[in-house]
Amino acid sequence: MTRPIEVFQGEDATIIVETGTTDLTAATEIDFRIDTDPQIAKTLTGGGVSAVSATRFSVAIDAANTSSVRAGDYKYQCRATLGGKLRNGRFTPNKFIVRDSVFTTEGSGNDYS
Repeated sequence: MTRPIEVFQGEDATIIVETGTTDLTAATEIDFRIDTDPQIAKTLTGGGVSAVSATRFSVAIDAANTSSVRAGDYKYQCRATLGGKLRNGRFTPNKFIVRDSVFTTEGSGNDYS
């Protein structure tokens, strides 16, 4: 992953995570966490994480996951269990950005009076 992941508060999003050369075909668990408050946690066995290919998986972020999260920058982390061993994923950058969903629609054109 080469760029930050961005979502808006209260919106559904599906993100694709690439593992580089780590083959996840035999993974018995994939744990993806975002260090928000409250923390967003998705897993292969508990739901929210799905395998896409040997080196890619998707994470479903539900609107309810981000609706109460403050807008800002957060870090994410990933761990996979392969052959009974836990492996930490390393991503650069590992930034997850929650954007404010509040937009003002008052006024029209450039009339700011």
